[in-house]
Amino acid sequence: MPVAFNCQLGDLKVLGNAPPPAKLLKALAVIAKEMHPAFARVRTFKPEISFESCVLCSLAVRDFLNAIDIATMVRPVSILIRACENGKELHSLGIGKPFDDRPSGNGRYAGHLAAVAGNWLVDTTLYRGDEWRPGNSAMERRRSSRQ
Repeated sequence: MPVAFNCQLGDLKVLGNAPPPAKLLKALAVIAKEMHPAFARVRTFKPEISFESCVLCSLAVRDFLNAIDIATMVRPVSILIRACENGKELHSLGIGKPFDDRPSGNGRYAGHLAAVAGNWLVDTTLYRGDEWRPGNSAMERRRSSRQ
């Protein structure tokens, strides 16, 4: 998907057809700078849990954005990332099963959650694709037929 707006806020990439509203963009800068270090300071959490727990992080993003009057909800999502060269797919990575509530083999949620603020999806746990290490992202959503 070609994008007209592409900016990097720390490790958070913001992509869309146009910039997000200024207030959301400022909030994303705070999330990029503060969220993972804030979780690291909580000694009762497993170290680096914020890099792998979409449930914990999407709820934290939702609560932060709602606290500053940016209406946000948490939604099950799926993300497909493809690496292509000269029109040929070299590798792909799929994350999430939004319509499958069964737990994964390790007892954790097998799907993927992200915060949704208006037309923007905020995902702070894309670190799960270790070979890609894309980090955090905020993307303008494309609507699916199942919404």
